[in-house]
Amino acid sequence: MDSSIEKVIELKETKDFLLTARNYCAFIESTDTTDIEYLRKLQSLLLTLYLNATNLPWTTLEHEEEFKDKLSKEEFDKILSVIADKVGQNRYYWEVFDPTNEKDTEAVCGDLVDDLGDIYKDMKYGLMIFDLGTMASKEDAVWDMKFGFEKHWGRHAISALKTIHFLLGSS
Repeated sequence: MDSSIEKVIELKETKDFLLTARNYCAFIESTDTTDIEYLRKLQSLLLTLYLNATNLPWTTLEHEEEFKDKLSKEEFDKILSVIADKVGQNRYYWEVFDPTNEKDTEAVCGDLVDDLGDIYKDMKYGLMIFDLGTMASKEDAVWDMKFGFEKHWGRHAISALKTIHFLLGSS
């Protein structure tokens, strides 16, 4: 569905997605839960984020403004460190990269810290751009978060969810 940003940002689906993205970022930035509680909360947040992203409508890109990433390398490295501390020894897992490709049968090592960090970076960047408050920034942010879901962070979410599911099942 292509629609103007004015209509899209007023939709319940868009508001739900943005709220969940904010909740995910706030949770990742916090450090006040224990390991098993952390995984359970992540599971719930990732499921909700994924579901809300599937319902997030596409918007057309009518503006041609570029927005620069405002999250510094130092800030992002700090976030990765927080995630790594919480994930601990459960960081690495094995999976087939593309399960729809019959020739892709080699297991690859996945990294839960990378998954959660990439989702965070995409959500945080999108929210920072959205919060600039212009129609062009809102349009860019919503479009980019939907596109990122389809082509990037959605895959990280699935891998993280599968890994967390198994970790919780074995605890």
